[in-house]
Amino acid sequence: MLLKIHHRTSYHYEDAVFLDPHYFYLKPQVRAYLELKDFQIEVSPTPKGFTERIDIENNEYFQVWNHDKTDRLEVTVNSTILLQEVNLFNFLIDPPIQLNQEAVYDKSELAFLKPYLHHNLPSKIKSFVTSLAEQTHYEPIPFLSALLSEISQNWDHTVRMEQNILPVEKCFTSQKGSCRDLTVMLMDMVRAMGLASRFVSGYAYNPDLGDGHELHAWAEVLLPGAGWVGVDPSLGLFTNEVYIPLATSYDPANTMTVKGHYRGKVKSTLDTQVTISE
Repeated sequence: MLLKIHHRTSYHYEDAVFLDPHYFYLKPQVRAYLELKDFQIEVSPTPKGFTERIDIENNEYFQVWNHDKTDRLEVTVNSTILLQEVNLFNFLIDPPIQLNQEAVYDKSELAFLKPYLHHNLPSKIKSFVTSLAEQTHYEPIPFLSALLSEISQNWDHTVRMEQNILPVEKCFTSQKGSCRDLTVMLMDMVRAMGLASRFVSGYAYNPDLGDGHELHAWAEVLLPGAGWVGVDPSLGLFTNEVYIPLATSYDPANTMTVKGHYRGKVKSTLDTQVTISE
């Protein structure tokens, strides 16, 4: 499958402002099933400085800076991506593990994984997750499948334009949330069972949406031997080849597609457009 992605992000300011350095996480990550055939990025106004870098979690990003004031900032990305069909379960968990064991990961990995395991799950949610783990005999794949099914069937997937993420307890109690909210809730749930997880920001192609595509969020869970395995609580699925990641992190804030500040007290407005077509 060959996809073309057009993604435009525009900021408009009430008056001319000075932009501090900005960071764009807009380049699709290369995966075994994903080949980036063409990629073009255009920033307006033309920046004085532009460079491509790699962050602490191995995400590619662009750093740009300006020296003149401006009343707008626009970044447009056009990507052409070749996707190959993937077998979701073509892996072994090696060595075999059970949930909530101290030996899920090798001791040499724990220092690195500490932020990917951190959680603060309320007791009532921990009881819910523990019960689900018991029902699936503490086996990781059956547990993840059951958890995905529970969230997708019993939590409403809503659209929220606000950039904040709901507290996990509020998302759990209200049984609704955006893809970001549901993903963070799932991350804390699997972390409570001893599995490392990280947040993924990117695109999920759905041919039925037409022009209705937006950025999507899902999670990846680290399974020994198998590496990072994608799971989407919004749809209740293990992720396949139509999931195109832009950035991953233990903290959702680190995956924002545009990061940066401007100097001044004027207000700004944001407009985005994502179009994906075969």
